[in-house]
Amino acid sequence: MIVFWVDSGVQIGLGHLMRCLSLAEQLYAIGECCQFLLKDETARRIAADRGFNAIRLESVGLQDDVNSQQVMTLIKNRDVTSVIVDSYAVTADFLRRLRTYAPLIYLDDMKAFSYPCDVLVNYNIYGPDWEQDYTERQTSFGTRLLLGPQYAPLRKEFDNLPQHQIAKQVQRVFLSTGGSDSFGIMCRLLKAISFMPEWSEIEFHAVVGAMNPHREQIERMASEMGNVRVHFQLRRVADLMCQCDVAVSAAGSTLYELCACGVPTVTYVLADNQIPGARAFDRQGLIMMAGDCRAQGTEEKIISQLQRLIADSNLRELTSRQMQQVVDGKGAWRLAQALLSFVKAE
Repeated sequence: MIVFWVDSGVQIGLGHLMRCLSLAEQLYAIGECCQFLLKDETARRIAADRGFNAIRLESVGLQDDVNSQQVMTLIKNRDVTSVIVDSYAVTADFLRRLRTYAPLIYLDDMKAFSYPCDVLVNYNIYGPDWEQDYTERQTSFGTRLLLGPQYAPLRKEFDNLPQHQIAKQVQRVFLSTGGSDSFGIMCRLLKAISFMPEWSEIEFHAVVGAMNPHREQIERMASEMGNVRVHFQLRRVADLMCQCDVAVSAAGSTLYELCACGVPTVTYVLADNQIPGARAFDRQGLIMMAGDCRAQGTEEKIISQLQRLIADSNLRELTSRQMQQVVDGKGAWRLAQALLSFVKAE
């Protein structure tokens, strides 16, 4: 059995959970049993709804002895072949102790410290840029590195999608703030869009995550605007993405999904760990970065970048093709195969 320890919640969002669920589904498809250890009840329900055994941990954080011991006990008393950790709350000491029970895989996007693990995964577009640092830090642990968006663990619905068709005129815009939205960026965006009368004929599709505390306000604003449709907890978001001409999204895992769909995108930052990815996408000319939503005026920058995309079909065509070349939607399969080959070798 493979055990996932995943951190998620209103402040962190659902990105960690969703990428681990995608990986778990691929592992299950090739015969592996997977179990989740989670602190948040909403996250536990989401994992359970996807068909996985999910246990909610009793304590608040991994850095307290009670919680650490609880995790160790759960791992020790089960037939565990490997542990996959996706959490910022861990310490080097915790990982070191956990590794004594089973091979340890760590999903990283922060490079916070040297990780005592057997496999280190950073599927982000900037992952390969950190290879030298990782190699120097991880040498003493004999860690295997899996870096780059070819390992981006997306759901099966994003696998092998057709080339995105670019329309001359933009008719639909995809809007996403991730699983939570603690800064209320969706409401801020909708307000800014309402002041763009030239966009009155464009449909805006606002995707609201399970942990978004502003759902009622978003639905009220959408009703008043008339050209906004709200989608709550979509089961197959790829279908909606592929129907849209451009997108606006927080700089999390959704960017890799939009790449697989080939939807030209404007991104913005919600948290520090999103900054390297947003900058790398922008630097490589794949996705426009409009700033950090924790600062004032970010929605105006988003609108400005969106105007540029809407006005230039050639730009949309170029970026769409490049996006689908970088992310092909097969990352979960590649990652699962690589992890299983390592575990079997052990």
